[in-house]
Amino acid sequence: LGRIGMLANVNTIITGSFGDWAADWVRRGGKVVQQVGVPGLRKEEAVTAESAYDYWSRTEGMTHPGMSGVIADEFYPAEDKMAPWATAIMKLAKTRKRRSFYPYIGGEPMRLRPFVEPLLEKTSCCFANERYLKEQPTEETAKRFLERELKSDLEGYKAYAPDFQRRLILVLGLLCGPPESLNTRPGVSYKVYMDMQFHLIATDPAFRGIFGIEEYLSSYSDEEYLRWAAKLYRHYCIEGKRNRLSKDPYVLNHLENPDFEEGLKGWTVSAAEPGSIDVKPMEGLGWLQGRYTREGEGDRFLWMRRSATKPNAVSQAIRNLEPGRPYSLKLYIGDYLELTKNQRHAVQVRIEGVDLVGERCFHAVYPNCYSHHIPRFGEQNTYINFIRLVFHARKPSAKLSISDWASDGQPGGPIGQELMYNFVEVEPYLME
Repeated sequence: LGRIGMLANVNTIITGSFGDWAADWVRRGGKVVQQVGVPGLRKEEAVTAESAYDYWSRTEGMTHPGMSGVIADEFYPAEDKMAPWATAIMKLAKTRKRRSFYPYIGGEPMRLRPFVEPLLEKTSCCFANERYLKEQPTEETAKRFLERELKSDLEGYKAYAPDFQRRLILVLGLLCGPPESLNTRPGVSYKVYMDMQFHLIATDPAFRGIFGIEEYLSSYSDEEYLRWAAKLYRHYCIEGKRNRLSKDPYVLNHLENPDFEEGLKGWTVSAAEPGSIDVKPMEGLGWLQGRYTREGEGDRFLWMRRSATKPNAVSQAIRNLEPGRPYSLKLYIGDYLELTKNQRHAVQVRIEGVDLVGERCFHAVYPNCYSHHIPRFGEQNTYINFIRLVFHARKPSAKLSISDWASDGQPGGPIGQELMYNFVEVEPYLME
């Protein structure tokens, strides 16, 4: 975090415990807040003000001399529990006066009023409102979507707390890599989408005086996007800029049909034998890959059945590259018939006419997110391969090819294996 510039651009770190690193951070003036649970959060669990207070008062965030308080994950409308929760937090405000209590909140603002309003009146609590917003297909639809979604909750709270933004921490989604991601559309830029969210908050009068901004969650973030978040904090929250930081377009124009939603349009196909390449559907595949929320993105894919005679392959020109600029290519791969088997697939993804940045390239296998299951597989884990290549462009175009053999001369994997490919994303890459 220090190396990438994050620590120079934030004032609070949320974590599980006060580690060895934290003492130096506090000496520099930073705050450490412990993320804790919410007693009675599950519907079947009962909670009293006493039990909630007892739990929160004993947490490290409320007792460790280096910590500033806790952030509790999370509060939703629950008619029989909101009063005990609020009572416990009000008691903490009296007994732990030097500690902060931040509630994560989600749900309809008016239904949360019995919880929020007493805390506004009797404590100094600031509320971390969760707004995890997935990509939209065009920049215009993204603008309308962000304005509606980022402002809708705030307007609801302002109905009974006109200056609510002064007690609001807007929690934006940094979920942009496996196993859970708001980066659901390979045809648009999630970095630009992040920029658009910060820009709206910085320029719309509704947010004037906002208490804070949080990006959630670093462990679900691609390392590149974590560095980008640090730059957005600096640009908007510290330097107070009101212009967009990114000069890149929202819609990526490097590949056609990168998620195979239009079949094989835009791709040159080289089938090993008749019927060994197709585009197929699997309901819920995008959800298993980690795309959030479950609305169908990623449920269509390129399908290949490996042959013993030669590789199946598809190819396409990567267009509109700036020579010398770094880019990344990402894609997901899964076993159509054995998605519950943990295996690294024998495939070849090649980009001709570029300079690969070897230390930035990887091929990883990951299980589905704990909350992403579909009826087809029940509670079983499913496994997806995730490939990322980083390269410098030499020319305005380069040739991308994807095949189901490990090399031109060796299959490398089981003959007859059926593989699924999608989310082929090419975008400018932010070097460290």
